[in-house]
Amino acid sequence: MIYRNQAGQGIFLYAYTIATGLGKSGDAANITGYNAHDGGAVDVFDTANPSEVSAANMPGTYWQPLAQAETDGGAIAAHWKSVTAGVAIDPVQILTAGVDVRYVGGSPSFATDGTLAAGSASTVTFPATDSAGNAIPDDGRYAYALVQIVEGAGSGQFVSLGASSGSRVYAVVPGTMPVPCNNTSKFVVLGTTNANVTPGGLNLITNAELTAAPTNFPQKLMWLYQRLAGRVSKSPSNILVKTAAGATATTQTTTDDGAGNQTQGIVT
Repeated sequence: MIYRNQAGQGIFLYAYTIATGLGKSGDAANITGYNAHDGGAVDVFDTANPSEVSAANMPGTYWQPLAQAETDGGAIAAHWKSVTAGVAIDPVQILTAGVDVRYVGGSPSFATDGTLAAGSASTVTFPATDSAGNAIPDDGRYAYALVQIVEGAGSGQFVSLGASSGSRVYAVVPGTMPVPCNNTSKFVVLGTTNANVTPGGLNLITNAELTAAPTNFPQKLMWLYQRLAGRVSKSPSNILVKTAAGATATTQTTTDDGAGNQTQGIVT
């Protein structure tokens, strides 16, 4: 599936000899790719020639990278021609998805893509900047994210990340990356837990009474915790009882002993 107007994507194509049906290897430089969006004008792909995946193991299979603008259409026709006699490549119709899955479970500020700084069977290291030159923070925000490898070593794999050990290094959940990645692997973060927990994480939740409405994730969890599980004694609050005309009739105070008992009475 191709996601509309997103960078870091591509499609496979198969070049074969018409007479035998066998894959044609070593033909990348002779193949030129074209595309048209939603019935519009035909244009050459930004990466005009696709790259062969593996002449030894996948003869005839090539990878066509797609620039972001080349995915900005509902229906996209992709067509390739080889100047080698007797070689054919079937065209491909692409129907894009209109939802940016990199934001699922997250937010635009957590979406990123680029080329890994390093990788192995057990860890991946994100680069300092993404494909657009924006800094990738070293704050562990991509822990437990789902990452797709779209090009280079391990291409096509969906990798589940574990915790970060710092320096943008993340553990890989065992079994999710059978082919190790390395510094040629281009990636897209498909989704994160994105709880937006600041440094210190859930340790910020304490029994201390909030003095204002909660504004961030830890404070909201704290607010729920205080009321549902760890009730604490609250400071007395005054309630003004007014008449229909708006005059103050009485002032009452409400107290909470932290054990679920609230007391309301007239202020003396």
